[in-house]
Amino acid sequence: MSDGQVVLGASTLLALPIALGIGFDTLSFGADEVAVMPKLRRATKPYGLSLGDRCCLATALVQNSPALTADRVWAGQPTS
Repeated sequence: MSDGQVVLGASTLLALPIALGIGFDTLSFGADEVAVMPKLRRATKPYGLSLGDRCCLATALVQNSPALTADRVWAGQPTS
């Protein structure tokens, strides 16, 4: 991880311990996720989801787990 900035100005060095402290696990993004992610493009494009959003969804699908987000666009209507 780089020491870049994330939402609300917290650095990744600060955000990771907070996320882990509340029980979130970190997962690798590997070949299985890479194989699934492009298949989501057509379904997610009308909703304006980003590459990062599709990566998150691909990881959830491969892990057979829910995808959690605070991004309001995931709950919205198609944008196009």
